[in-house]
Amino acid sequence: MPESAVRAPGRFDAAGAGGLTLGLVCLLLAVSKGGEWGWASPITLGMFAAAALVLPVWGWLELRQPPPATASGCPCWRRDCAWRPAGWS
Repeated sequence: MPESAVRAPGRFDAAGAGGLTLGLVCLLLAVSKGGEWGWASPITLGMFAAAALVLPVWGWLELRQPPPATASGCPCWRRDCAWRPAGWS
């Protein structure tokens, strides 16, 4: 594929990267340490609650950013995500 002559300047979405990182760390830490900490412990439930709050807010904000951190507005992305759970079974 030939290189494009058009150069569009981009910028790093620090808030988007930080929000995604925070949400995923909370979710994955709760899942991975939940058995050790206890599934009903305040820290585990707090991590799940934080992930449940941060990730939807992150997604809502990313849809309104001019250059989003992920291509979540692409129709093919939604279609692919709808079929992924079927592949897991």
